[in-house]
This record gives sequence, structure tokens and C-alpha cells, in this order.
Amino acid sequence: MTKSFLKGLALAGLGLALVANTAAAQKPGVELGINLVGFSMINPEGDDNNLTAFNVGTASFGGLALTSGSGVTAAFYLTEMIAIEPAVGYGMMKAEGADDATSILSLGIGVPIYLKKGWGKAGGFFVTPLIGINSISSGGESSSQLHFGASAGTKLEISENLFWRVAANFDMGQENEDDGIPKTTTFGLQFGLTAFLK
Repeated sequence: MTKSFLKGLALAGLGLALVANTAAAQKPGVELGINLVGFSMINPEGDDNNLTAFNVGTASFGGLALTSGSGVTAAFYLTEMIAIEPAVGYGMMKAEGADDATSILSLGIGVPIYLKKGWGKAGGFFVTPLIGINSISSGGESSSQLHFGASAGTKLEISENLFWRVAANFDMGQENEDDGIPKTTTFGLQFGLTAFLK
């Protein structure tokens, strides 16, 4: 009985190893993404100070959108349904006649969770909890704001390794009293492309 039990364990282990190897073989490389178009409505704490912005590429029309401008992402898949996705964005503007430019560096990390298995290539609905920090520099002074939120969207296949990505997001910026930055609430829409490296 012990011998048959050990044989059963060995076969089960072999079966699990084969399944794991098959899943690992299907695991894609890094998925790079870029946001092409963005729209956001930012509501800082206080009265009569709302901001609406529309972004095409790195250009912002209607205002400076701190948390919904264009960005670059890189998704690393942990399982068939979950990835970890660092994101970076950068913007700079300088008014004519001004001595200094204002630059914004945005760093964040999200965790895309898909409803379909397939290492992100099955497309379909996903949700992404996220956290990040924005750093604003101007005239030798800098300030920062932590923010967290989530996005929900879908991916539409163009080819085997290329997808459109559309998402709506909700973001809450935290107050930074030392830098004079109020609490903010942002609603946004994003449209972009993602491509798998393999």
C-alpha cells in the first residue's frame, strides 16, 4: 500500500510539474503600454478651483493634469490573471517670459487583474488598483503628492501581441500640508496601446 501511495504521489507531482511547465512556457514577455489620449476632471479641496484637462500625446489642453497625463507602463505577469505594472510619466512647461520651467514626474505602480485567464492576451475586462507619487519642480523648489485609486477597462486585440487599451479611472490625491498641496479627487478616461515583447 505504501508503494502504491508513493507511486500516486510521484505521478501527481509529475502531472503538476507538466502543468506548471506548460503554463510557464505560455507566459509572455513584458507588456509595454503607452497612453495616447487622456481626459480628466480634477477637483481639489475647496471652492471654484476645478480643473478639466484633455491630453493628446504629451500635450495638455485646458489645464495641467497631474494624475492622468500620458504615461508609459511595463506589465510583468505573475499569474495568468494578475500582473504588476510600474508606470512613469513626465511633463514640462515654460511660460513665455518666465525664468523657470515647471516639470512633473509621475511614478506609480498598479496591479492589473483580469477576469479571463491568458496572461493578458485574452483581452476583456480588467481592474487595476494603483498607488503613486507626483513630484512637481519649479524655480528650484519641489513639492510632491501621494495618490491612490483604481482603473477599470478593457483590452481589444489588434494582432496577437498588440492591443488597444481603454480605461476609466478614479484617483484620490493626498493632502501635503508642508508643500501646500490640497487633497484632490480625479475622474479620468484613458486610451492607449499595449504590445507584448514576445
